[in-house]
Amino acid sequence: MRELMEEETNLKKVVREAGKGLMDLLLCNAVKPSCPSHHVPVHYKDIAHLPQQLQIGWKNACQNELKAVQKRQVYDLVDLPLNCKAIRNRWVFLEKSNGRQCAHLVVKGFFQIEGIDYEEIFSPMIHYETIRLMFALMALKNMYMTGLDVKTTPLYGKLKEEIYMKQPEGFVMKSQPNKVMHLKHALDGLKQASLAWWRELEEFMLTQGFKQASSDAGVFVYRHKDGKIVIALVYIDDTIFLGHDPKLIDRKKCAYLEHWACHDTSDIKEFLGMQINKTAHHVEVNQINYLKQILQQFD
Repeated sequence: MRELMEEETNLKKVVREAGKGLMDLLLCNAVKPSCPSHHVPVHYKDIAHLPQQLQIGWKNACQNELKAVQKRQVYDLVDLPLNCKAIRNRWVFLEKSNGRQCAHLVVKGFFQIEGIDYEEIFSPMIHYETIRLMFALMALKNMYMTGLDVKTTPLYGKLKEEIYMKQPEGFVMKSQPNKVMHLKHALDGLKQASLAWWRELEEFMLTQGFKQASSDAGVFVYRHKDGKIVIALVYIDDTIFLGHDPKLIDRKKCAYLEHWACHDTSDIKEFLGMQINKTAHHVEVNQINYLKQILQQFD
């Protein structure tokens, strides 16, 4: 007991004397961040250190993101007005479970000032408990399930505020390097991005005859005149459609696909990081892939 007390006293003394430097060292050794050697760059400059084929893939992912931004007419390239500041941005890279490379242009929203750059920011989210309950209902009733995810959801949200952003790293126009982006639509990272997208989503679901559940804002229910229903579970850009009539469900899903730019996930195998295996009257949910990542991260 005395040895344990002495060890604890010595540890407290070391931490107190070494301070933040020791804490940073301990954290760096405990958590191993992703790095280019894992083939997923952390920063845009990391792409240059990857094999040539991977460089092409990640740069194409950036180009696809910028094409989507331009297609939605998200910004105008303008001179920065006097007494205004341009917010910075960064690239965020991720690799989907199917191997697809994705790049997202993200605004550094922590530079925004409340009351000037944004006001209201709260956006509702479907609860995990609701999702598990719907999966249980789907198993009991042997429901048909299909899904999709909307590409670049924030781009659909309209902005009310005057917001300017610097041109993204690696894609600054050589002929106009001092120009900035005047944002008309939201981008990931903006404080109000999720709310702007959610308002667009709610308006669209209303036009399609869906009613929002009072108990969970992420649940939308459509009731056909013959009594058949379609349940839509929405978590930001991921949506699952449930019901007994595949033709009716697919019609509602097609309206979604026509209105937004989407990836059709059809027979869903993954949702919110959960792996889903469905058979008649049976739905199995696990997070094996996530657990593997955690085990690898902490060695």
